[in-house]
Amino acid sequence: MKKAQVRDRWLREFIGTVYLAPDKLTIQLNTAQIEAYKAQVPVELNDEQTTPEINLPTCLYQPDIEKRGQQVTLSLKIQIKKLDHRRIIVSPDGHDLFMPENPGPKNHIVHAIGQANHWHQELAKYDGSPIRLARHMGVSKSMVHKYLPLTQLSPRVLHLALSGQLPLSITLQNLIKTANFLDWQKQVAYLRLDQIPVS
Repeated sequence: MKKAQVRDRWLREFIGTVYLAPDKLTIQLNTAQIEAYKAQVPVELNDEQTTPEINLPTCLYQPDIEKRGQQVTLSLKIQIKKLDHRRIIVSPDGHDLFMPENPGPKNHIVHAIGQANHWHQELAKYDGSPIRLARHMGVSKSMVHKYLPLTQLSPRVLHLALSGQLPLSITLQNLIKTANFLDWQKQVAYLRLDQIPVS
């Protein structure tokens, strides 16, 4: 049996109940099953050296832990937020609870950054006038003014955005607002990206 199949089978065994409320996510675990997993899994995964590592979503927050007999309850304070026509679970302050297992870049963000850099290069042909540039490109001057600050994003923020490693809750509007900080460290701090490893 493959490593992922073994993991998923045991997860179903030791996760008892999941409660989702508007302000809290609660998961009840069975400690007896967890101990059984610790004892059994090395036997079932004796081919571990030839099995690739499994990447799992990473929780960015420490849950509250309560133990009662053979049950452990994990609780995370949350809010449910609508983003890009989807509902996602985020922290009470609106940031991500989890980093996804297989992140991918958001097409509209990649397009906006590329558009901004193209326009920035073209500005020299129009004496640095966003109005003349907008007229030539056939777009509104407000769009040019809106996107141009994206050329001021720090290399770290750009890398995370273009490689798909930005937290799900960060929007294009967040990036535009962030770009107004000329200090790159302030950009990282504003988006709370300090704890995200760069791969």
